[in-house]
Amino acid sequence: MENYINREKVNETIQILLHTISHLSTAEIVGYTAGALAARYIIATFVLDKLSDIPGPFAAKLTRFYDVKMKASGKRYVLIDELHKKYGKIVRTGYDTVSIHDAEAVKQIYGGEKFRKAPYYRVFLFNNTSNLIETSDPVQHARYRRIFSPGFSQATLDSLEVLIMESGIIALMNKLNEKYADKPVICNIFNEFHLMAFDILGELAYGKSFNMIQRESHPFPTWIKTRSTMMPLCTTFPEINHYPKLLSIFFPKSNGATMDIIKFSEKSLGARLADKANNRRDFTQLMVEAMKADKEGNYLTASESQVASVVLLVAGTDTTSNTMTFVAFLLSKHPHVQERLFQELEEAMPDRNATINYKDAKKEKIPYLWAVLMEVTRIYPAVPGGLPRVTPKGGAVIAGQFIPEGTVVEVPTWSLHHDPALFADPFEFRPERWLGDDAEELSKNHLVFSVGPRMCAGKNLAMMEMTLAMAHFYRRFAVTLADPNETMPLMQQFIMKPKSLQLNVYLRSRDH
Repeated sequence: MENYINREKVNETIQILLHTISHLSTAEIVGYTAGALAARYIIATFVLDKLSDIPGPFAAKLTRFYDVKMKASGKRYVLIDELHKKYGKIVRTGYDTVSIHDAEAVKQIYGGEKFRKAPYYRVFLFNNTSNLIETSDPVQHARYRRIFSPGFSQATLDSLEVLIMESGIIALMNKLNEKYADKPVICNIFNEFHLMAFDILGELAYGKSFNMIQRESHPFPTWIKTRSTMMPLCTTFPEINHYPKLLSIFFPKSNGATMDIIKFSEKSLGARLADKANNRRDFTQLMVEAMKADKEGNYLTASESQVASVVLLVAGTDTTSNTMTFVAFLLSKHPHVQERLFQELEEAMPDRNATINYKDAKKEKIPYLWAVLMEVTRIYPAVPGGLPRVTPKGGAVIAGQFIPEGTVVEVPTWSLHHDPALFADPFEFRPERWLGDDAEELSKNHLVFSVGPRMCAGKNLAMMEMTLAMAHFYRRFAVTLADPNETMPLMQQFIMKPKSLQLNVYLRSRDH
């Protein structure tokens, strides 16, 4: 039988509806509309709920604002862990989100491109421009990776090691020695590590240092901090990230900070482009070459280049500097660990003011330093929450549970890192665990850099920077907390950091 639309009947129905509406009062129209919306919400939430068989708090299924509240608390990773302890390894944590505390699920979810990045990452849009962190498109992601992978290769980083040392690590060591060592002067080491990280990334992302170690100030960190206030809402309702005008209305200060960041990036990248004599093989040079490339190949638009610089700076500063702050806290709380590390470093660098290159500071040469970094990042992962992904068409069975397509799923890093089935005495700081015969097995559940094609592109850079910085820091200084009772409360936005944005210490020179 032929199917067709009876246009006359449709028009007649529309006329009847319009006639009916025209005779309703404003209050009646509002009432009917509200009733229709309420009915739609009730049907979608309770009748057609695709996640009804997954346990979790009742409020989580009612509204996305449950997740907004968790994020705004700064303790989402702890709250998720508590939900797992109450409801089990699979928990509904939001209107369309599920957390899966299962080590075997890591490879399934993150090991390939089948589970695409969730819209959550649209919060990392700058100037409405896609980038390496934000994009969920495998083709786009592959293009970005091809362009930037050479910059993250160990060979390239080795060629930039002198620059990293001089502009960041040695500059900071000299400042700490002159300003704080052997003086009754409190050093906020959290701030100092941030200054160092910004100077190093400034060199790599823009071709010049910000000189923050000497100047002790730059507006960029404040811009980033201000912009981050919109994360709870903009990661939960990611559609808003595509509408800058709405962002400017709801988050005027955050939007203003974003504009400042973009202008700064545009100006800095423009200065590098004008410097024809600078052909240093860093990230800026890779972007310059990509902007001139064939558009069928590995190209970048001018806007993509500006945003890429921003993303490199944002992603690479807080993560490493916060982790080094966690090292300082834990080693100050465990002086026997700090002393053992010093002895190992003294053997490698008998002269206090000597320097060591990365090749000679790695796991094979200074294993206890590597073990300390592994244990610190296990206890305090820079990104403690799960990395949201979307279940593919047709859904998937994860950890024995069918999860419908389109559901946002994540494996909580904090929970896995503190799972006694994976790490014995998980809340105990014990670097020695990484020196045993089972270290390789433990590493399989160490997720600080994630796994698969979307794992952290900057892993080599992060490990190089932290290894060199901690090697020289703990060879030159003995570190104690200004307040021996310091507990360092933490907060999570996307990245975890000390809630007070400080860690106050005293430094004593290692004279021998």
